[in-house]
Amino acid sequence: MIFRSEDIQLTKNSWVRFSPNFPNDQKTGWASGKTFVVSQDTILVDYPVSRNVVNQDFTVLDLTNQSNPTIPGIPHPTAAQAGTLQMYPANPYILYQISVGMKPGKYFIQLQIPRGTVPIYQMGSSAIPPSITDPVYRYLGAKYPKDSPVNSPTWFLYSILDAPQIVLLVFMDGGDTMAAGVLYGKATIVFRVNKCPLKRITIADTAAISTLMPSGSSFVARWSGCSSYRWPKR
Repeated sequence: MIFRSEDIQLTKNSWVRFSPNFPNDQKTGWASGKTFVVSQDTILVDYPVSRNVVNQDFTVLDLTNQSNPTIPGIPHPTAAQAGTLQMYPANPYILYQISVGMKPGKYFIQLQIPRGTVPIYQMGSSAIPPSITDPVYRYLGAKYPKDSPVNSPTWFLYSILDAPQIVLLVFMDGGDTMAAGVLYGKATIVFRVNKCPLKRITIADTAAISTLMPSGSSFVARWSGCSSYRWPKR
């Protein structure tokens, strides 16, 4: 089966369940281990981001709402960080579903959640961590433009208020522009933020509704700690 980005995109009446791995504290406790329905029509906001990156170097895209964050364990010698991208909701009971559409280019992305940790996509062996500074293992689990092209993105991230930081490390692996004796390349990523208002579904609601789910309904899961259900199109 081939999924299109619109097949994964949440809409009104989609279900969302958050993993109990979300801390059950005052920050994310409202979501931890609970099930919700998208209660209203969603709002889509396209958010293009372009960076000129020195060849064989990387830049950092921090999706959080923090101001001028530091990134422990991440040396960043030549590419200046331009603040954070403000892609987290400001209130609880709002979910941002963020598609990552990558324009063609000679770059790749490593994902960290939270920042300063080992990238998410890895083999699990401490002997081969995909460090962005390692000339061999920086490619392990990397995402390339062909994996989530801008016209049909299939890579989705999810953010809620005060959730752990989502950080993209964008590495330039072949520049094509020379300026002041330095080789650069351009990386352009078009984020589409799907703003989803949520309403809690109780256990009783879940049991009742699950008996009504049509046999063709789809289940979509992504790393970010939540999963979603969509009714099939008729």
